[in-house]
Amino acid sequence: MTAEAEERWLAIVAHATRPFFRYARFAGRASRDEFHWFLLAALLVLAAGYALDWLILGSSAWTKPDFFRLASFALLAPPTLAVTVRRLRDIAATSPTSPRFPKG
Repeated sequence: MTAEAEERWLAIVAHATRPFFRYARFAGRASRDEFHWFLLAALLVLAAGYALDWLILGSSAWTKPDFFRLASFALLAPPTLAVTVRRLRDIAATSPTSPRFPKG
């Protein structure tokens, strides 16, 4: 692996893990890279929770919630909320009445 590729990989890991360390910080801003890489990492953690429930506990994805799914959701809820608030602030969408607030 070249030094440039290794540096880019380390930047991706830093962006994906930063919200875990700033899970209680709603002030400030989140970059686009931080937001998107964290969401990708969060989806992978949730998928791993579903897979562990299916493999270890033998439950399907549509039955009652099991341990690994609930644990992954509890782990990801605070940093996801915090990074989303910081990202919305970064794009100047401070409230749902703001003209830059994403419309669903």
